Amino acid sequence: MFAVGGGVTWPCTLPAGVNLGKVGSTTDSIATPSGGTVLMGGGTDVDAAIQWMIGKSGGGDVVVLRSTGTNAYNSYIFGLGTVNSVQTLLINTTAEGDNACVGETIRRAEMVFITGGNQQDYVNYFKGKAVGAALNYLINTKHAPIGGTSAGMAIAGQYYHPGGAPDDTTVLQNPTAIAIGNNFLTENLLANLVTDTHFSQRNRQARLMSFMASAIYNFGVTWQNVRGAACDEATAYALDANGSGQVFGTNYCFFAKATGAPEILAPGAALTWNLNRDALNVYRVQGTASGANTFNIGTFTGTGGTTQFWSSDRGTLTIR
Repeated sequence: MFAVGGGVTWPCTLPAGVNLGKVGSTTDSIATPSGGTVLMGGGTDVDAAIQWMIGKSGGGDVVVLRSTGTNAYNSYIFGLGTVNSVQTLLINTTAEGDNACVGETIRRAEMVFITGGNQQDYVNYFKGKAVGAALNYLINTKHAPIGGTSAGMAIAGQYYHPGGAPDDTTVLQNPTAIAIGNNFLTENLLANLVTDTHFSQRNRQARLMSFMASAIYNFGVTWQNVRGAACDEATAYALDANGSGQVFGTNYCFFAKATGAPEILAPGAALTWNLNRDALNVYRVQGTASGANTFNIGTFTGTGGTTQFWSSDRGTLTIR
């Protein structure tokens, strides 16, 4: 046994109920990960995206984070490629999220996957706690791949919606009131970005536009900088540390940027972000099994996709 950062002695004892089990080796991996991010839109998990993460992990130790559910991801991930181990941590209190041993267990991973659920739980239990600090250490210092599906994707950008907004165009009636948080995870490539999930299946185009408008109004993000990324169910965006990414799966991912400032963005007012119906330039990328279609989050350009234009006129969404 030996002391590590934060005063915790390794190996340490996790709080009761947190450890849902581990498959594979009980010896720490010494693999060197190479970094990366996976944004998965929910629904059926995308095997190819998980395998992409495994490749980036160097075959090291995998930690799965969730606030409800079982250890089903252990055998699933372990069966998709060569890793040293897979362990699931169930964290559903702030005390567990701020536990030093929980944080150290995450810091020792070479890959982390955050499951679906309720992203408000992750905000409450992870952000500003030992878990959040460990995740940001993995992103920025250890350069381990981090991925998430559904709620796990929802918290990935610099700006995030904690949950609860409707999926339809009513969100455009007063977007300044839409709850948006910031600075949970600090992945530089996802700066000024807000995400959404279950996208086409739940008709969330207006929602993503309202999130972007809320980031402009509530956080002072300029229209030139604000960006949106959304993925359909059974579809994932796998982003390299250099900004290039591939879209895996059966449906689409969407990448939105503004062409100008909203004309009307004020408390209690319906959103007019029209600009001759060109307000948002949205690149829609079809997922494939091989990830053949690409998008570079740094240059905001892609291959194999199509361009749409989204606009809102007094709260009515148009897509063309």
